[in-house]
Amino acid sequence: MENISSTPWTRRAFALSALVLLATYAIFYVAQEKPPFRATATSTKPISNDTTVYNSFSGIAGSRPATPSSSINGNTFMAARRCQLKGERLARPFGIGRNLLLPTIDDDTGPPYWCTQDTYDKSCRTSQHMLCPPKGLLFVKTPKTGSTTISRIVKRIVSNVAQRYKNVGHDSTEVACQHREDHINGAGLWYGNRVHNQSFLVASLRNPAERAMSRFFWSYVTRHSPNGTEVPVDDAFVVDYLNKSTSVANGCTSKGQGGYQLNYIAMESIKEWSAWHPLHPTQVIQPKAIEQLVHRTLQEYDFVILNERMEESLVLLQLLLGLEVGDIVGMAYNVGGSYRYEHGKCKQLIKSHASIGMQHYFRSDEWMAKNYGDYVLFAAVNRSIDLTIEKVVGRDRFDAALKDFQQLEATVNDVCSKRVPFPCSANGTVLSHTDHPVPHEKIARCIDKVVRENQQLRTKQNSFGIGEGNWHP
Repeated sequence: MENISSTPWTRRAFALSALVLLATYAIFYVAQEKPPFRATATSTKPISNDTTVYNSFSGIAGSRPATPSSSINGNTFMAARRCQLKGERLARPFGIGRNLLLPTIDDDTGPPYWCTQDTYDKSCRTSQHMLCPPKGLLFVKTPKTGSTTISRIVKRIVSNVAQRYKNVGHDSTEVACQHREDHINGAGLWYGNRVHNQSFLVASLRNPAERAMSRFFWSYVTRHSPNGTEVPVDDAFVVDYLNKSTSVANGCTSKGQGGYQLNYIAMESIKEWSAWHPLHPTQVIQPKAIEQLVHRTLQEYDFVILNERMEESLVLLQLLLGLEVGDIVGMAYNVGGSYRYEHGKCKQLIKSHASIGMQHYFRSDEWMAKNYGDYVLFAAVNRSIDLTIEKVVGRDRFDAALKDFQQLEATVNDVCSKRVPFPCSANGTVLSHTDHPVPHEKIARCIDKVVRENQQLRTKQNSFGIGEGNWHP
């Protein structure tokens, strides 16, 4: 008897069945591999504050491999909208939760909880992380977010606050509250074990595209532009530079970790290529895991400063910490368009900007997918600032404090730019040779003097019942 399995008809039937099966699998795989971005529903249900729910999702940290069905595709408008909606859903008012006590300078109980005199010696610190639990005012100095200016303000805050209190533990007038304001190589390694009831943790952020271009202009364009003449670069070169510049210290983007800034300030280690991969450049891998990481990250910080809302952020920091307006004023430097003294010459810092082509790239599916975590984080912090004004501080109080700050800040910058002998003039002429491009100590003394003069004038005005007006020394 002939074996039916060996007949030509049977073999053709088996082959046809196999082809149908393969085609069905291929269609299913493609549908799962590239689902439309809008297919992922956006819930309006608030996220619970119970972090134990989110700690069980560790895929973004690398313990759970990505699958095609856990990805989403980009779509320029929908991706931006998703980031905004998800970020706003994750937002929370700063000043509510971990640190409920908002200290005031009029409090006679002593310095605020974060003003501690505990010092760190070299045994507490290694090249990788802090061994002793950090205390004090802690600032995660995210590069190219205005962090240099903020770090000087942090130093001013801790110095001024300590000197207002006589019972800090030292009789010296030079005492300062403990603080850290460093560029770091992993927020969790440095501050994951901080003492929460004796510390106040702050970070700074910026629009991802603006930050990336600022880094590119600082690291490449300014360095390669002789005599302030901007070196020409085409869009393809810029995109290639951004994609390859992924170092934690001075990068523009991350290695598929959701975005440079999320990777920089997150307390958790994010596995490379776990949130985005160049083989699928318009896809976000495990978006929910990224959103949950943003949620956990935001919960770890007592406040986050937005570069685009610098004045509002500093005023909120003042009110949350019970500071005086003179504590948060400063002078901006290393600003695009200005001159910096280097090696006996004044070198112009080329102001960053994006060409029309780069503006299109920053709205592309690829860019949005690659930096999905950063955009969600940015939106969350932006909304959190609004909530803090509305629910914690109060609009009237905030507006009054913002007005005071803006007036004093304008006066300080106007007066001190004339009083302080900077090494470079406004047009790039060398005025003095120095080992210190920015005379920080002279700036601090000038600010102190202007603040004292302002306070004295206000006291006189109040004693005579005179309105505020615009003061100028």
